[in-house]
Amino acid sequence: MRLTLKLTLAYLLAVAAVIALQGYVRFQLGVTSHALDEDRDHARVATALARLVSQTWELDGASHALEALSEAEAAETGLRIRFGCETPVDSLDDAPPCSELLARPITRVVTGQVLDDGTQRRATLEPVLVRGHAVGVLEVSEPVATEQAWRRDAIARLSFFGMIIVVATSLMALLTGLWLVARPTAILVEKARAVGRGDLSPALVLRTGDEFSLLADAMNTMCDRIAEARARAAGDAEGRTRAIEQLRHAERLATVGTLASGVAHELGTPLSVIEARAELLASCTHLTEREKKHVAAIADASERMTRIVRQLLLFARENTLAMVPLDAHKTLLDAVAFVAPIAGARGVNLSIAERSTKSRFEGDPVLVQQALVNVLMNAIQASPSGATVHGDVSDDALSFSSSFPRPPSLSMTISDEGPGIDDEHRARIFEPFFTTKAPGEGTGLGLSVVHAIVSEHRGSIDVASERGVGSTFTLRFPRLP
Repeated sequence: MRLTLKLTLAYLLAVAAVIALQGYVRFQLGVTSHALDEDRDHARVATALARLVSQTWELDGASHALEALSEAEAAETGLRIRFGCETPVDSLDDAPPCSELLARPITRVVTGQVLDDGTQRRATLEPVLVRGHAVGVLEVSEPVATEQAWRRDAIARLSFFGMIIVVATSLMALLTGLWLVARPTAILVEKARAVGRGDLSPALVLRTGDEFSLLADAMNTMCDRIAEARARAAGDAEGRTRAIEQLRHAERLATVGTLASGVAHELGTPLSVIEARAELLASCTHLTEREKKHVAAIADASERMTRIVRQLLLFARENTLAMVPLDAHKTLLDAVAFVAPIAGARGVNLSIAERSTKSRFEGDPVLVQQALVNVLMNAIQASPSGATVHGDVSDDALSFSSSFPRPPSLSMTISDEGPGIDDEHRARIFEPFFTTKAPGEGTGLGLSVVHAIVSEHRGSIDVASERGVGSTFTLRFPRLP
């Protein structure tokens, strides 16, 4: 709005200056034209009266001529008409009247001359000739005040019409400025404020066909670039957050690994003693059935603790991998064959998709099979009786991130039809000792060991789960050509 007012004021000053200059020129031309018109009118009147006086003088004498002149003066309005010689004569035999006046040259038009009544007048003088002799001078004059009154009236008219033109043009300029300048400017300012608040949508539309449209398009382009930069920044921030979480997770794993290694070494010998003594007691023949059950429970518990200790040692130690080329589909089939008896006992079906082509990767066969067995066991335990655990092997297409390309890889997926994993638990399932199973059913180390094995093979493991539908674990390994 302020820009519109400034433009209107500038336009007003320009128009006022032009109108003032035009009015001044018109006024000067009018003054000159008015003076010329007055002189022509006075000359016509003076010439006609001089001829009338001359003719009347010749026919009827001087008195009748002056009487006719008085009648003519009475008939004129605003003009003073008088004869320039006050000595009346009846015949030309007398001495020539007004000899002193006629002795000097007569100027037809005299302006601004002060006459005997003390009034400044505009006058025209015309000689009166009788029979070829000048008998006097006829004066036709008008006060200069009349001309001044005309000037004042002309100035008032020009000022009035000039003001009307200035007001009309200013109002038109103001309305035009409001529509063509203030309105798009207000829209652009509001859009800029919205961008300042972080609101980048919707796109700004200005169909003015001028620089405002170009500015609107530039602002839309700027908003698109800001949105893209914001999305990239959000992605980078999310990536940094994931990296930090992975570092923290790795630190926790390292700490837990160190603790687990120490605990496992300390528990290994006592557990071996307990297991050996339990076997010794079980070999005794004089034990009652109740005692045999207790000894079997001791042996069972010691064997379970031994398995936990072995998993802890596997999780904690730095393994030297025996890397050999492996066929992914055959490796998955071997792991399925290993857990098939357990699945049959629980009434769970195992289904592995057929594959005509081979996908190979480099890995430690023992550790890879252990990782697959752990995932299959989790899927079997999560599935109800009559459900099916599905396995598949596929080649991943080449993909590229914003910074680094991902090398060719293969995926081994294992899906169950269990209850699924809650969102709050999904982020922690690879943490050591984290489990959602009932006490005594799991140690919380199985998926941690799987994660460690896959990471050692320069691979990755992902989980997708939907509540009430099931979960899918995907193990990826670098694929050999």
